Amino acid sequence: PGVRRGPSLRRLRAKLQPDWVRRWLANPRAVKPATWMPAFWDDPSAADAQAEIDAVTAYLFAASEDYTPAAAGRAGDPDIGRRLVE
Repeated sequence: PGVRRGPSLRRLRAKLQPDWVRRWLANPRAVKPATWMPAFWDDPSAADAQAEIDAVTAYLFAASEDYTPAAAGRAGDPDIGRRLVE
């Protein structure tokens, strides 16, 4: 209770691209000015910071699960859809 948690990163690979994640990690407020995400590097353009950002990005994508929505590949039922809309 009272603890704010960030979003799940379990399916990161299904939603994001590595280049975007690198930009986000390097400077979250440049991507989204009102974010709660802190900046972790004083100088994200420094070589050691870039190496760490690349390592974190690689880890996140390696740990991410593939994701296929449950409805993918199933044909819709027009009668059920019509009843839901009506």
